Amino acid sequence: MKYFVSVDGTEFAVDITSNPDGSLSGSLCEPSTAADGSLRVFPRVQVAQIQGGSVVHVGNRPMEVFLEPARNGLRNAIVAGFRAPTTIQSERDRQLLVGNRQGRSGTGWLRSPMPGRIIKVTAKVGERVERGSALVIVEAMKMQNELFAEHAGVVGEVRVSAGDTVERDADLVRIDA
Repeated sequence: MKYFVSVDGTEFAVDITSNPDGSLSGSLCEPSTAADGSLRVFPRVQVAQIQGGSVVHVGNRPMEVFLEPARNGLRNAIVAGFRAPTTIQSERDRQLLVGNRQGRSGTGWLRSPMPGRIIKVTAKVGERVERGSALVIVEAMKMQNELFAEHAGVVGEVRVSAGDTVERDADLVRIDA
């Protein structure tokens, strides 16, 4: 699965694969300062879990990585002993975010990332929400997924309630800027 990791304002693309033995491997694309705008790719990335974090090997260089709990969608990563503001976004989440913002100037729709059943709606019309506020819980394949506000604003419309079934990309909650 592809992830976009922004560390202290610099974004990296990370492609992670689960191996048969349960370990993770992948590749890392780092923004380049080359004049042609090309990316520098590190094809050998290995990830090993340790107590409270991971050891990430980029080529032959190991780095301990610890993630602090997220607050409003933002977290700090401690990489090789240095703390940096970090965001992690899956390719699917990024596509949903782009879909939420396309063609709707000044507003953003929280959309269902998959078909499922609405378990709980915490959003209320007129309520002010911050980025990262939990708005809806949708259940799919016996897994509950909490969906969060992508930006701060006021809840303008809620189109679902507990017990409703929804399709993928269904508009759930509109947040007005």
